[in-house]
Amino acid sequence: TSLAYPVQIADVQAVLQKCDPAKVILFGNETTHTFVQNCLDIGVSGLIPKQFSFESLMFALKLIQSGQVYVPSEQQVTTFADDALEQCSLSCKEFDVLKKLTEGLSNKDIMRILGLSETTVKMRVRSICKKLGAANRTQALVFAQRQGLI
Repeated sequence: TSLAYPVQIADVQAVLQKCDPAKVILFGNETTHTFVQNCLDIGVSGLIPKQFSFESLMFALKLIQSGQVYVPSEQQVTTFADDALEQCSLSCKEFDVLKKLTEGLSNKDIMRILGLSETTVKMRVRSICKKLGAANRTQALVFAQRQGLI
């Protein structure tokens, strides 16, 4: 089912009811964090940007098919403590990578999900470790948990 812009949460609910038990995925670029969170709360299985590469699209669809929810990191509503993040001086992009590290993902998986090059992911992991004073990604995760970042 295709919806015209601007999409209202009531429209999404109607589609969910009409398509039950099928999974509903939103495709688009013009969304707010609140709208995305509201859609997830009512049962939408994912949000996929229109500009996704074929490989990223396939990865997101496989993730959704496996029963997980897919939302690009830039659309996720964050729940971390802003003070703790500032204290570590992690950028939002580094924090996105850190969140993926908590899921136990490899650099290649992170690369596919976030649409980055493998070199960029490696550089961000290295930067995260340096900023958190960690020797490796495991130590970085332990530190981040202790600081309330994740």
